[in-house]
Amino acid sequence: MATFYDAHTRDETVARAAVEVFRCCISDVLVYKDSNRRKGIATALYKLIEGELGRPLRPSRIRSKSGRAFWPSRR
Repeated sequence: MATFYDAHTRDETVARAAVEVFRCCISDVLVYKDSNRRKGIATALYKLIEGELGRPLRPSRIRSKSGRAFWPSRR
């Protein structure tokens, strides 16, 4: 079962992350508009989740091309 985290601007949801807490991994991250991508939103969302869980997240085994590019930048 996943726990969902949303990132908001004043009046809209800009991103959502689904976390499989028992596996400590992100199963899905969506940044809804292209204009909001590559601005650190997903990185900030991951840091927030890791702080709340008190441990680092791991990448899911199944990742998109963007997801595969994202993880090396976090190390």
